[in-house]
Amino acid sequence: MAESENDKERSVRQALESSLVAGESLLAYASGTQSMLLKSKPCHLGLTESRLIIILPDQQSQAANPSVSIRREKIKSVSVRGGWSRYNRLEVKTVKDGLNLSVSGGWKKRAKALARLVKEQPPTVSAGQVVTPESLLQEAQDFQTLGMIASAQVSLKQATNMNPAIGMDPSAEKLKTQLAEMRLAMRVGTGFLFGNLGVIFLLSVCVVVGSQSLANFLDLATLWTIGISVYFGVNLWMGKNEQRMNTVGAVILGYVFTALSALGSGNFIGLVTGVGFAGSIALVLTGNSSRTRTWIAIGIYAIGYLGVLTLTILIVFVAAILNAGGGG
Repeated sequence: MAESENDKERSVRQALESSLVAGESLLAYASGTQSMLLKSKPCHLGLTESRLIIILPDQQSQAANPSVSIRREKIKSVSVRGGWSRYNRLEVKTVKDGLNLSVSGGWKKRAKALARLVKEQPPTVSAGQVVTPESLLQEAQDFQTLGMIASAQVSLKQATNMNPAIGMDPSAEKLKTQLAEMRLAMRVGTGFLFGNLGVIFLLSVCVVVGSQSLANFLDLATLWTIGISVYFGVNLWMGKNEQRMNTVGAVILGYVFTALSALGSGNFIGLVTGVGFAGSIALVLTGNSSRTRTWIAIGIYAIGYLGVLTLTILIVFVAAILNAGGGG
C-alpha cells in the first residue's frame, strides 16, 4: 500500500495505521473534506477487516484518541459518485444516516478502491472484538462525534437493551440527553422551515383572491425560500447533522435577498419578519443544542415571525373592511 504514495498520502496512511489494534491491518484508505457552511473540515478514512477508522484532524487536540470508528456490520454501503465539478462525493451509509465527504485529485482513485473493497470483501471479527454494552456506548459516542445522530441513538439503545444498568452510567445519561436535544433542535428547525412554506402558500392564496399577479409575488427571494425550506427541511428531519450550518447559511443568504427586495419596495414589515425567521433558525441550529435555546428560538419564531405577520394581515383585513364600510 505504501507504493506510489505522495507525501500527503503517506502522512494520512501513517496516521491511520497508528490507530490500528493488534492483528488489524489497513486494507485501503482515503481522505476528503466535510463541507460546513464557509469552511471545509478534513476527514481521513481507513478500512480494516472489521471496521472503518475515521480521523478528524481538527479534533486531535481535543480527544485522547483522535480516531473514531464504525463497525463494518453497521455500514450499509460505501460509494463514490461523480459531481458537477472536479469533486466527487464519497458516501458512507448506515441504516439510519450517513457520512458524506468531497474527494478530489488522487483521492478519487483511493476512495473508489476503498468502496470496492467494502463491497467485495466481507467483514471479519476477531476474538478480541466482541460486541459489549460498553463497546456499543463507545460506538454511540463515535457516531455523535461524526454528527450521525440517528445512528448514535440506535447504538445507545442497543447498549441499554443489552445491559439496562449502563443506561444509568453518567456518560450514557449525558449522551442520551445531548442526542435528544440535538434531534429536537433539528426537528424544530424542520418545523420552522415547513411553517414558512405554509405562510408562503397562504400569502399566495391571498394574492390570487385579491386578483393580483402571482408572478409578482413569486420573486427570486420567495423562490429561493421555497427551495431551501423543502431541501433543508427534509434533510434536518432525516437527522443529517452536517446540514445544520448549511441550513443557517442558506437562510441568511435568503434573508439578504428578502432584505434587498423589502428595501426596494419599502416593505419594512418584511425586514422585521426576516430577522425573526433567520434569527430563530440560527439560534436553534447553531451552538450546543439545549432546551433553553430551542424554546427561545420557538418564541422568536412565534412572535417575531408568525406574530408580526398575523398582526399585519389582521390590520390590513380590518382596514379593508372599514374602507368598504365607508365607501358604502
